[in-house]
Amino acid sequence: MAESATDLILRGIAPWTCPSMLDFQTQVIALQLEREAAAAEVSPGLIVCDRGLPDSRAYLNADEYAQALASNGIDERGALARYDAVIHLESVAKADLAAYTRANNAARFEDAGEAADADDRVAAAWSSHPRFVRIPYSADFGNKIDELVAVVESVTRSSDS
Repeated sequence: MAESATDLILRGIAPWTCPSMLDFQTQVIALQLEREAAAAEVSPGLIVCDRGLPDSRAYLNADEYAQALASNGIDERGALARYDAVIHLESVAKADLAAYTRANNAARFEDAGEAADADDRVAAAWSSHPRFVRIPYSADFGNKIDELVAVVESVTRSSDS
């Protein structure tokens, strides 16, 4: 499932076009909920999301995040509970600032340092999930994908039992 924030930004709904980051993240959460519901109807099995509701926590303070969720009829516990597992792929910005680029995503607005900070905040937002796995940056993207596949296989095997 595509990243909701990116799609909104590419449609002209962005943090800099909204009255506040809270307004923007409330819309991100609403779109994410719609997409997850639609995906579950079409394919009730494994659903893979680029982002999830708690990602919004990285861009809001605790009160704002609770407010954004409440505006969408959910609370923090419910937001985390929606996901059976969370696999956080550490950003290249965490390990190699020079390799970070905005060229491959027209909606990306953070510079490398801001992206590294956001990566930490996103990981922190998910860290209390019981099945949170952080895969560190690797210069060999193939190795990173191999790790990802192994985690997905492990999660799906344990979910089947």
